[in-house]
Amino acid sequence: MAARTFFGAEWVTKTFAQADTRGPDDPRRVLVAHRRRELARRVYEFQSLPWFQDFLDHTRTNDVASALYEGDVLSALMHLPATVTRNRAKGVKGEDLDVIVKFPGERLRVPVEVKNKDDHAAFTDTAVRRILKKAATQLPREEIGWVFLRIPAAWVGGRLEEKYPEMLHDAVRQTSRIGAVFTAIDKFRLNADRTKVSTSRFWHYFPTDDAPPALRKTGFDLFSLLDQGMDYFAPRAPF
Repeated sequence: MAARTFFGAEWVTKTFAQADTRGPDDPRRVLVAHRRRELARRVYEFQSLPWFQDFLDHTRTNDVASALYEGDVLSALMHLPATVTRNRAKGVKGEDLDVIVKFPGERLRVPVEVKNKDDHAAFTDTAVRRILKKAATQLPREEIGWVFLRIPAAWVGGRLEEKYPEMLHDAVRQTSRIGAVFTAIDKFRLNADRTKVSTSRFWHYFPTDDAPPALRKTGFDLFSLLDQGMDYFAPRAPF
């Protein structure tokens, strides 16, 4: 209901049509239905925040999967005892980041860039390098920030598990702007009777050599919370 209230029933039906038209055991249907539910959750959580209208406008006029993942990252960062602000796009290198996180009393400001890889994108050895190179240009030159990357479930396999840390290291070794890469992977799971498919999110944390101790510790704390499904605060939504 929250998404329909703010985006309109027609937009929701059109945007998430596959959630209703595919078979109940089709993983693509499950993923689209999951995104529709999570969009409603983010709308509920964010509606009292000063950048809420920007989030709505961005979601309505951009690729929904990317916009929703940005919403997921905003929500994830709100697990921390910090001020989280969605940044307005400026179209200027070093100022076109997505999110700014400020920690009170620690003088720690963390710029954040969010990247979502299309579910149909092919896995190549250079794909991650290109994404992170682009992300680095969007982070401020004199600061060290975080990159949140979502990769397709189809990439999961022995080749990725074997090469991924090496790919990340190769991608960030020529920039000092990235202090950590948080990677989200949405995996499909069948129940014991193989009658129902569900979606679960898993996180991979990669701190870089350039991350100062305070940023490295904060990044690990956040990863621990995400990995265990925990929060510093009470849940924001009743569903």
